Amino acid sequence: MSSTARTSHLQWIDDLPEDVVPINEFKNHKFDNLYYSPSTNEFYQAPKLKYRILSKDEKYLKCRTNKSSSSKISIKKLLDKLTNNSS
Repeated sequence: MSSTARTSHLQWIDDLPEDVVPINEFKNHKFDNLYYSPSTNEFYQAPKLKYRILSKDEKYLKCRTNKSSSSKISIKKLLDKLTNNSS
């Protein structure tokens, strides 16, 4: 009998970087646990106990809203919003 080991594509961390910025809403999406770190240029989400580094491609970030629905968000627009709010 052979078995195939399946490794997860998800990356988990125990603690967020110190410079994280919480993202509570974007357009019509609301979030309870979405963060961005400028120093790592990564987005993080905490569905349970640990934080997950979110999947992204060159243009979009995949995350979950506070209603647990999947969302695909423009990284450029989100970073523009974060930059404008921190000024």
